[in-house]
Amino acid sequence: MKIFLFALLFLTSCSGPGPVYRIGIDPELPESDFKKKDYIFGYVQEFLLKVSKRENIQFEVVQVGGEAFLDELKGEKLDAAISSLSPHNFNESIYDFSKGFLELGPVLVQDQKSPAKNLNDLNGKVVGLLMEDPAMLIVEKYPRVVMRGY
Repeated sequence: MKIFLFALLFLTSCSGPGPVYRIGIDPELPESDFKKKDYIFGYVQEFLLKVSKRENIQFEVVQVGGEAFLDELKGEKLDAAISSLSPHNFNESIYDFSKGFLELGPVLVQDQKSPAKNLNDLNGKVVGLLMEDPAMLIVEKYPRVVMRGY
C-alpha cells in the first residue's frame, strides 16, 4: 500500500517565514491492521517537518474524519491531504497525486547471499512469521513453503 501526499512538495521557497498550508491527515490511515498507528503518524509528522524546513513553508496539520478530507479538499478548507487514497482514473480527474512517500506491506528478509528472489524460490524452505501477521495470507498461497509462526 502506498500513502500519497497531494501536490505541495515542489513549491518554491521564499525569504522569511513561509506560507502556512493546511494538511488534512486521514485518521483511517493506514488501511492495514497496525497495532501502533502512532508510528505512522509520527513518520508523517517528521516527513512534513523536513519538507517544511527544505521548502521554507509551514504546515498546519488537521485530522479529519473518514472521507471528510475529500470534501474539505474540494471546498478548499484544506490545501492538501495525506491518505492511502489510490490514484484511480476517477480520483485523478479530481485530485493531483504525488508519488508515494511511504510504502507499507510485508517484505521478505533474507541473507544477501541467498539465491532466492521471491517466494517461489523458497519451496521446501522454512519461513518465519509473526503469529497473526497478515503476511501469512500471502505465504499460504505457496503450499511448498514451510511456515513457522512466532
